Amino acid sequence: MFPFLPKSVEKKRDKNETRSYIPLLFSLSNLSHQKRLSAVLKESVLWSVRDCYIDQMRELFFVSNPHLIQDNRRESLFRSYMQKQKTLGPLWQQGQWVWYPWKKTLVHVLDRISFCKVRSSRNFPLVSEEEQKEMEKGKIGIAGLSVGSHIAYSLLAQGSGSMFHLSDGDKLSLSNLNRIPGGVTDLGTAKTVIAARRMYEANPYIRVRIFPHLSSQREVGRFCKNLSVIIDEIDDMKIKYLLRREAVRFRIPIISAVDIGDRCVVFIERYDIQPNLSPFAGFLGSRLSARTFNSLTKKEIGSLILRLVGEENITAPLRESLSAVGNSIVSWPQLGSTAYTNGGVVAFCVRSLLTGGNVRCGRVTLPLDSLFLETK
Repeated sequence: MFPFLPKSVEKKRDKNETRSYIPLLFSLSNLSHQKRLSAVLKESVLWSVRDCYIDQMRELFFVSNPHLIQDNRRESLFRSYMQKQKTLGPLWQQGQWVWYPWKKTLVHVLDRISFCKVRSSRNFPLVSEEEQKEMEKGKIGIAGLSVGSHIAYSLLAQGSGSMFHLSDGDKLSLSNLNRIPGGVTDLGTAKTVIAARRMYEANPYIRVRIFPHLSSQREVGRFCKNLSVIIDEIDDMKIKYLLRREAVRFRIPIISAVDIGDRCVVFIERYDIQPNLSPFAGFLGSRLSARTFNSLTKKEIGSLILRLVGEENITAPLRESLSAVGNSIVSWPQLGSTAYTNGGVVAFCVRSLLTGGNVRCGRVTLPLDSLFLETK
């Protein structure tokens, strides 16, 4: 494939750039960690070292002492604080060093508790300390990483989730870039890997587990086990149905957001409090089984999704797109702006669920076109 590259380079590129997604953490006050990091760096090329530890300590100091931000002595007080900090040991031995193999970059960050404290500090008082703790404990599964990727990043931005299950069987293609965060350097890489990398870059202390394919009840069950919330953004209608069967079994709420042109349509199914709720909140009827969704074409899937979102949300161009699939267009259309908006909307719902908010069941529409455009 690459006649100008030695085979050894090609293999190394494939391993480090298309599959790796888990960073390595090192506490360099520990001699064994020092040796392990030295071994890693001997085996790898080091492109960059990011050491902004003092800047992070400055933020931690003022987040912990907000009353000092208006004090004229704040800089001298911070210097005194740092002098005391240095008595605990050299700064390079404090906090954590994170090795990101896909970026060949070493980053110095605060310890986990301090890191999370600073990272979520701008949430207060919109979010209370107790609510933030509940958010951070969340275990969230995201199946489908188009809209799902925006949801994942929005959740991390607000500090929701400590453990994530990700599933998507596709690799990033060029046409995906109209709605999925990424670049040409990510083309051909699994969507799960791209999402996991970006999530770990935002917070190296989370845990991400990848489920490349969900194709059976057993695999879906493994994906759903121990989760607090399930985010369903997968296209496969049979897997959507199986996710709901497992949600009933484990008493887990499901949230699903659909892009309909400039409209966000969000489904909330509270199987945690209504285990007898019909799958898809009854919008596809109550007599459903896994066989109902066998061997569906892309057009048939599109038709079912349109039934889910409701006739009132189907605009003329969207209706026309269904008959155009396989003729003038490859698949149903989606807009990046709507995908981003769905990410924030679902993140709000997840935050509310994790903090005990009374999130209602049903279908909610956010019609951007109706809200912001003048009617003719």
